[in-house]
This record gives sequence, C-alpha cells and structure tokens, in this order.
Amino acid sequence: MHRVTKHFDGTSAVADLSFDIPDAGAVALVGPSGCGKTTVLRIVAGLETPDTGEVWLGDDRVAADGKLIVAPHRRRIGLVPQDLALWPHMSVTRHLEFVLGSSRIPRSDYRNTIDETLRLARIGRLAGRFPHQLSGGEQQRLALARALVVAPRLLLLDEPFSSLDAELRTELQQELVQLRRRLKVPMLAVTHDRQEAGVLADSIIEMRPAPPALRA
Repeated sequence: MHRVTKHFDGTSAVADLSFDIPDAGAVALVGPSGCGKTTVLRIVAGLETPDTGEVWLGDDRVAADGKLIVAPHRRRIGLVPQDLALWPHMSVTRHLEFVLGSSRIPRSDYRNTIDETLRLARIGRLAGRFPHQLSGGEQQRLALARALVVAPRLLLLDEPFSSLDAELRTELQQELVQLRRRLKVPMLAVTHDRQEAGVLADSIIEMRPAPPALRA
C-alpha cells in the first residue's frame, strides 16, 4: 500500500498511509474505533477503492487513484470479518465448497482440499454441521478455514477474536500463529488490543483518527 487516502462524505478515513507486508510476514493495525483500520482492510480486499494512492499484491497493482484494477474475487485474498458472516443455511463443508466455486482449483481436487483445510482448522469432525450447531470457537475456526481454503495470497483478519472469552481467545491466537507460519501465508490483522497485536504480528502499525483539519 503506497500513499493511500480515503474520504467518506468529506471526512478523512485514511490519510496518506503506506506500508508493506513481507513475504510470509504478519502486520497488525492497532488503534481506537474510527481511526480507519477496517477501511484499510476493505481497501486491500477490494471492497473499497482508494481515492488516491496505490494497492499492490506482490507484483500486481490491484487498485490506484479511485480505480479498481483487479476485482475482489480475483485477488485471492482470504478474509475473516469481525462478525464472521457465516451462512446459516450452509454446512461447514458447503461453506468451503461455495468459496472454491469461484477459485481456479479443479473440482476434482475439492474433496482433498476441503478435508485438508478442515483438518488444519481442527474442525474435520464437524463437516456436516451448520453454524448454529457450532460453539463460538468452532465458528471462528470455520471462518478461518473458509478464508484459507483457496490458498490465499494474503489473509485479512478484522477483530477476529473480539467476541470470545479471554481463555478461548488466547488459545485461538496461538493456533492461528502456528497455522499461519506453517502455511507461510502473509497476514494483515486489525485489532484494538495491543497485546493481541503483539501475539499475532511481526510488526505493528498504530493508527489514530484523522486530525480535525483533515475532517473538514
């Protein structure tokens, strides 16, 4: 991301932000509500377009100066949103099948890909269950499995563990760190918790709300 700026209704959400994520590295955006963390995540995912500046994935420029160059579904990004956004009418397996449907993975490889992803996320025994039949931690693992099943170029996490109790949150943080390092997937995580950022990421970017002069 290079010198990215984004405004909403004349208010600056992101102002001249630049950073890089190393290969297989992890970066955390930390800051209070309203400082633009989630907006940055959405820009990287392609759900928002920067007013100015550029977004790159590897050697590919995917957005620049108000233009969406590469569509979100073609960026091969895995996203775990804050509310998880699980689909209540789909089983665990069907969640992953649905995501694979927009990937370039051959249908003949779906079964092995799904089985391996569920194993890595430690929910293989829950393959036939629906979201309402899962605990909070199991829902988190499903959301992560859905993000990882396409072997993403980048993993995005938006306050992934904020709704969990402290003990489960710590457990899942450690699982995620180990899994990400094993898969060597670069990651950008958003959190308001500096301690969580220190566990998940190799480097931390502290964001602050735009000063009044930039909100005019």
